[in-house]
Parts: sequence; structure tokens; C-alpha cells
Amino acid sequence: MKLEDFDYYLPEELIAQTPLNKRDESRLMVLDKKTGNIEDKKFYDVIDYLEEGDALVLNDTKVLPARLIGVKEETLNTVGAVSEDTARQMAEGVARQAGSNVGVGITGLAGPGGETPEKKAGLVYIGVSVNGKTKVNKYQLNGNRQKVRETAVCRALTMVRHALVEEFL
Repeated sequence: MKLEDFDYYLPEELIAQTPLNKRDESRLMVLDKKTGNIEDKKFYDVIDYLEEGDALVLNDTKVLPARLIGVKEETLNTVGAVSEDTARQMAEGVARQAGSNVGVGITGLAGPGGETPEKKAGLVYIGVSVNGKTKVNKYQLNGNRQKVRETAVCRALTMVRHALVEEFL
């Protein structure tokens, strides 16, 4: 199997351009690993797929990474929340705290606001840790706040897919 076997074209018109008013009604695709069946669900159904001990981490603050997943205070004070080091520590920390083989950390400036001469809106660092091997990519994304956030999530999922292929195939 080759890495390019997992790349696919996703037409722009099939990607949501604005969030739903009721965000928990977003679509959720569920793959049953045992049968291979795919089901179309709503995000509010995600609770049905979580088991005791699973961790679902949603984060949109600068404070939570340090408290929940162990980003070093020194890192936040020296290079800041939007940095390669922070993304790396987030990915490794979430995997460690969740007892998981995979951890993802995304940190960035979706804008507007918070920019500096060195860090412009759209700057995103994504860290992916699989079995203790961590890779961080830096992106300068374009678009409004929502578009930057959506693109960052898509890039993170692609990074996870590539890391899993490299680790297990």
C-alpha cells in the first residue's frame, strides 16, 4: 500500500462554508471497523461512540493546554502559545493524558486579533504524535477565522492519516 492511495480529491462545494445554527446537528460519518459499514449520523450522536476512559478534548484557549495536557509554562512564556514547541507538547501531552497511541495538538492565530509582526493571522502549528513519534508542521493559512479553523482541522486529519500509514504499513 502506498501513501498516495490515501489522498483523495474533495470538491470545495462539499465542504461546509458556514457552521450550522445548531452545531450539534453537524453531520458525523461513522465507520464500523468490524463490518466496514458506514453510517451517517449527527454530531450529538458522538456520545454513543465514546467508551469509559476515552477522552474528547476540545480547546480554544491559551490557558487550557498548560493545565490539561502539560504544555510547559516556560514554553508559553518564551515562545508563546502559537509555536512549534507548544504544538509538539500538546500532541504528546494529550496522547499521554488520554493513554492513547495518537495525540493531536493544534495551535494558531485564526484572526482577527492577536497578531504580531512575527505571527500573522492564519499562522497554525499542528503536532501529531503516533506511538511517541511526533511531527509538527507549520502552515500560513488564508481566509476568515472559520475558514482557517476548518482548514487546520482538515490538515490535522491528513497529518494523522499519513502518520498512521507510515507507522503501521
